[in-house]
Amino acid sequence: MTTFSFLPLGLVLHISGIAMMVGTIFAGFLTNQQLWKCLPYDRDRALTIVRATARYRIAGGLGGIFIVLGGILMMVAVHGAFMHQVWFRVKMGILVLLIVNMVLVERPAGQRLRRMLYDDQGPVDVMAMAATKRGLMLFYLLQLVLFLLIFVVSAYKFN
Repeated sequence: MTTFSFLPLGLVLHISGIAMMVGTIFAGFLTNQQLWKCLPYDRDRALTIVRATARYRIAGGLGGIFIVLGGILMMVAVHGAFMHQVWFRVKMGILVLLIVNMVLVERPAGQRLRRMLYDDQGPVDVMAMAATKRGLMLFYLLQLVLFLLIFVVSAYKFN
């Protein structure tokens, strides 16, 4: 396989990974809406929703791997030419924000949600539920906006 053929292969992997990752985030956002409608009244149904969507994380992670592999292949194909361009550095900064959002917003909210679902200590605390819902909605909205920014930066390639 020559270096020339790395570019289209890398692009296919990169775009496929983005589609997988954004698709799972969008599906999670929509599913999250259903979860909050039933959680206060039917914990078992909410648990079913969470269990049914547990594989979203795996699909999103696989998409992330495709994004990285595709990006590396494209960098090899262009001999790292993008690395020193402003748009690429901005894109990498947004990527860091995606990861920070997962660690600082999604992880704590997800842990609170799991505690709510798996602790059988009476009714769900309304205040804790509202805080968890806000955290998860913030996570999903930020992820979608950040991916949109990546699309815009990548399409316009400003310098």
